[in-house]
Amino acid sequence: MVRHCRSRSATTFSFRPETTGCGRCSGGYNSEMTCRVAFLLTAATVVCAASPGDAMGLADPASSASEDPNKPAPVGNDVIESARRWIKGDLGGRSELEALATEGRSDAQEMLGELMGSHGPPALRDELAACGWFVKAAASRLDSLHNSALCAEKGVNGTPDLARAAELYRQAADRGYHKSMCALGNLYCGARRAGRAN
Repeated sequence: MVRHCRSRSATTFSFRPETTGCGRCSGGYNSEMTCRVAFLLTAATVVCAASPGDAMGLADPASSASEDPNKPAPVGNDVIESARRWIKGDLGGRSELEALATEGRSDAQEMLGELMGSHGPPALRDELAACGWFVKAAASRLDSLHNSALCAEKGVNGTPDLARAAELYRQAADRGYHKSMCALGNLYCGARRAGRAN
């Protein structure tokens, strides 16, 4: 399945439309991560609005997870608003996001990771911290598990750990996450090419 992500709010993000899918198979991680940040901030409101009965504004994770693991995971309205405030320069937004993430909210942990990651807004970037947030959310979110694998593959903590990346990609792929299936294949293909060069 191929989706197109466009900024729905020119005041928040301005970038060209990118095709998302599975990492290097469709345009590289750079465009995908840029698209994911914009998607989390703009389209997640639609996901939240789909379940007006939930007091926190979150869609039911059990129903969305059982349908299709590749659908965007729910993100709370409070997380979206805090992220928007932080992007606009209000440090209170960051404090709110960190408080929600520390309480164990995986949507806030993923959002912090996306915003602080290498393709978030330049003033907010801290890749090591981003990867830490992805790891915390990985138990309950396939996108975070995939992003944890990306961190291991890139060696954000100093040295790439391709074995760990393969294991994390495999865990997400085994649960049906397409991006991880593709990334795992790319990782194996890259290892085969490297073996031929030696």
